[in-house]
Amino acid sequence: MLRLLMQRWLRDAAREAVLKQATAGAEPVDLGCEIGFVFAMGMEAAGLLDQLGEARHVRGDGFRATVGTLAGRRVGLVVTGMRRDAARRGTLALVEGHRPRWVISAGYSGGLQPQAKLGDIVLAERVVDCAGEAIDVDLRIDRQSARQSGLHIGSLVTVDELVCEPADKAELGRRHEALAVDMESYAVAAACRERGTPFLAVRIVSDDVESRLPPFLDQYSHQKSLSGKAGVVLGALAKRPSNFKTMYKMREESLMLSDRLARFLTSLVRELSPGVDAEPRAR
Repeated sequence: MLRLLMQRWLRDAAREAVLKQATAGAEPVDLGCEIGFVFAMGMEAAGLLDQLGEARHVRGDGFRATVGTLAGRRVGLVVTGMRRDAARRGTLALVEGHRPRWVISAGYSGGLQPQAKLGDIVLAERVVDCAGEAIDVDLRIDRQSARQSGLHIGSLVTVDELVCEPADKAELGRRHEALAVDMESYAVAAACRERGTPFLAVRIVSDDVESRLPPFLDQYSHQKSLSGKAGVVLGALAKRPSNFKTMYKMREESLMLSDRLARFLTSLVRELSPGVDAEPRAR
């Protein structure tokens, strides 16, 4: 079992690395797309990648993007790496290289309120950073319907480090009146605002406000190389063998959440009009 878990974690890390690396000799493809997705990690994007038709990989500006079709629409997808600087650079590369009419920041998030439960979807009407700087998003959606379907509409706060402790999550939620937390969406929204590109943020709750994240996750999130990620995993297992069960459970949940997020994003793509129904604006 230990060998199997290590193989899976390393395979996932390798997939993320491949998604971000440029490949030589790629054939020319149509770069334009209607909708662009920005993910931080390959495991977040895996479910949506599986749904793409006619998928092709292109490179540019240090990022590797995937373009294809989804629900009859031309889409592009980039995996940027975690945190705001990487998200900003990846978003600008996507916008400048693929000219999407929409950009959607998508991936996992931590719940900050009791109603944001594991597997729920958070659609942001506002993204805010740690300093309280906010970017509002005009949404046209039936809020009553959203409340009945496990979809929450509200504020999303972007931070610089993982928030692991339940008390810290609850305090962050109170301070910013936010439903969920991530580490990229504000940077994506700001880049879209600069380029005049309509923006949405769609996040799935991967840990609720009462869940405590294991310390090794913070170390893992800082690693940029495959060897660094493997080192954190091996170190965590050597220090505490019980981390094996934690890692296995997290991996299985991450696959389920990625697939669930992909289903919601696919339905959202069907509903997005070719025109502009939402736009980011500074407040």
